Amino acid sequence: MSQPPADPFDTARLRLAVLDAWWSSPTRYREDANLEEDYALGAYRDRLIVELAQNAADAARAAGVPGRLRIVLADDGMAVANTGAPLDDAGVRSLAAMRASSKDDGSVGRFGVGFAAVLSVTDAPALASRAGGVRFSRADSADLMRADPGLAKLLDDRPPPVLRLPLPYERRDLGEFDTGEFDTVVALPWRDAASAERALAAVRGIDDALFIALPDLAEVVVEGAPDDVARRWEASRDDDLLTVTVDGEQRRWRLHGTRGEWTPADLADAPTEQRARTAWSLTWAIPVTSDGSVAGWPAGEAQAVPRRVVHAPTPTDEPLALPGLLAGDFPVDASRRRLADGPMTEAVLEAAAAAYVELVQRVAQERGAQAATLVPGPDLVGPVDAELRSEIRARLRTTPWVTAADDGRLAMPSELVIVEPSDDELVRVLSQHVSDLLRPEWLTHAATLRGLGTETRPWADVWDVVAGLELNGEQWSAIFEAATRLDRSALESLPVPLADGRIVRDARRCVLSVGEQSSNDLTTLGLDVVEPATQHSLLERLGAQEFDPRRHLDVDFVRRVESLVELDPVQARELIETAVRVLAAAGAAPGELIELGITPVVTHSGNWVPAS
Repeated sequence: MSQPPADPFDTARLRLAVLDAWWSSPTRYREDANLEEDYALGAYRDRLIVELAQNAADAARAAGVPGRLRIVLADDGMAVANTGAPLDDAGVRSLAAMRASSKDDGSVGRFGVGFAAVLSVTDAPALASRAGGVRFSRADSADLMRADPGLAKLLDDRPPPVLRLPLPYERRDLGEFDTGEFDTVVALPWRDAASAERALAAVRGIDDALFIALPDLAEVVVEGAPDDVARRWEASRDDDLLTVTVDGEQRRWRLHGTRGEWTPADLADAPTEQRARTAWSLTWAIPVTSDGSVAGWPAGEAQAVPRRVVHAPTPTDEPLALPGLLAGDFPVDASRRRLADGPMTEAVLEAAAAAYVELVQRVAQERGAQAATLVPGPDLVGPVDAELRSEIRARLRTTPWVTAADDGRLAMPSELVIVEPSDDELVRVLSQHVSDLLRPEWLTHAATLRGLGTETRPWADVWDVVAGLELNGEQWSAIFEAATRLDRSALESLPVPLADGRIVRDARRCVLSVGEQSSNDLTTLGLDVVEPATQHSLLERLGAQEFDPRRHLDVDFVRRVESLVELDPVQARELIETAVRVLAAAGAAPGELIELGITPVVTHSGNWVPAS
């Protein structure tokens, strides 16, 4: 005769208390059965692996060891083993109560009902650890009730709940499912043929989000699954980098978290057990490449891609299509599918928006324009998504995170300008003199930045600024060289420095001095002569020409000399002498410029007569 199992958790007393309560109040019996059914068919209907992994992570955290989870699928059932703190009295009471949690404030689990997820595949779960074990059974619970006529009548109304009458259980009863290296094993014999398919679907649902939301979980091993299911998941953390290795293939996530506490005002209308949990934390995760660059959302099979939902910290049904995954201590409603309304949720959402902007700012510091890929767009997929997008975009408007071209400082989007049409090299050169230009690498994200307050300016406005600068010939030449790629329309008001120190905005009226021609002489003749040190082929393309006597010594020159004859004869003579030198340097032949024959010149007798 086999020895009865030890009962270190005094399950007999727990069973007696429950049976007495049901005997005294049939209504209580229906309430317990209905509540369990609500959990099994509603909130936890598809959360088998998530809830068991959550328990494993909490046990590992409590024991201060890496969380390891082993999932074994077999013909007659499945086993889920984990490392960490063993089952204790408080845990057994929580499992059997269905209404309370034994977990402390630092645990992921909060409600003490997550174990109900196992009811999606079994009516007889068992749990064994180094400290002892318990099992539950719908059939055995019914047998216990039949022993009392008053309780037996309740079975006419409905079958008993599974998780209310714990029975002692020993690890030796695990048989092939027992492994000495794990501290706790949950054994789940299949309820029916469909249970194995539901369990397999749950295993296929494992993704990177599990390790983002459960930082104490380091490994998941799957045995007995088909070949298309991943066998080993490993997670390692190095500061803010999470590396998830799935059957040897690595994916990386950059993490950024924050934490805080709810205020008494936040907790005023919260349920009692939630009010006991005052601290919260949250984590953003963005996919990155092996060198730390921002990557797009991972693509591939469903098992490789996290659901794009809010994780609280396990998955909800709140869609969130931002470039990052969010896992945090968000209060959820009774269905555990939606975030609960109220100040607690609002406080964490506001902190989540602030943390996301901090992440964008850090990426900008380290990766420059890659940060712009993290800006959420205007499309909305749900109310939580809309609230976060709105708050994040509002904060990005007033946070320095965009790189200025002049010194690489971070600036608010509204403090910098985009010049169109853009040219990287010209912006780089001009940034040495103009302080509010956007660094060229960001120009591919111009549409995104315009939506956050960055202005777009035409080149005419930039040339207005450049015209007021004090630049030397080398600097002007560098600007002209960089500007050669711009269209003519963008160069219409290009400032041109003249030999006399003035700046003009129309290259077509400018004269280029060449050879022996003196720029001073050409200037004396009243021409807009380009500063010799800044002469560039760009100016010729825009209409500036070398000195041409037929074009530049025209009737206006004659009238100028005529006006000076009466007003300042000395200056008139100097002007004529300068013209002679310039014409000689230009190689003008005698009689070639007959139109200048009416120009007055002074004779030896001091009279002014036409040159002809």
